[in-house]
Amino acid sequence: MRLPVTTPCAHNFCKDCVQEAFAGKTFVRKRLCFSGQALRSHKNVMKCPSCPADISEFLQNPQAAKILANLVVIGSGILARALVQAYRQALANASKSGVAQETVQNIRRGSKIMAELEARQILGVTEHSSWEEILQKYDNLFEQNAKNGSFYLQSKVHRAKECLESVY
Repeated sequence: MRLPVTTPCAHNFCKDCVQEAFAGKTFVRKRLCFSGQALRSHKNVMKCPSCPADISEFLQNPQAAKILANLVVIGSGILARALVQAYRQALANASKSGVAQETVQNIRRGSKIMAELEARQILGVTEHSSWEEILQKYDNLFEQNAKNGSFYLQSKVHRAKECLESVY
């Protein structure tokens, strides 16, 4: 293929072949009424040889289409590189300032780990309560919720006991 060109519809042709296919055709069709007066001109539609896409503007200036395509490709490459660089910089800044570690700690706090104060409130014990007293409160609340309570409350009581086990 000599001097290949790509149409806006992404078909490849030899430049001479495309020009020969549309040689002698005008880009604008003049219309006349019955009395011979000129009416508004119409653009001639020149279809791609491979599909129904109109390529008349491309045929008028094929270099402009090539420049526009190159601009889009180069611009998207630049944008992609800039986004990757910005993401890397954001990660570096986050690790320097400790934001990443803080985020991990917040996730751990927000998960199923219960605070000691909350565990004591759920079981109804104080800081000075003995482990036997905590177990007695746990058994009592767990059994009550097993009979006519909810599974949610039962799991809260169980997690409160687990939290206080780590303290004692």
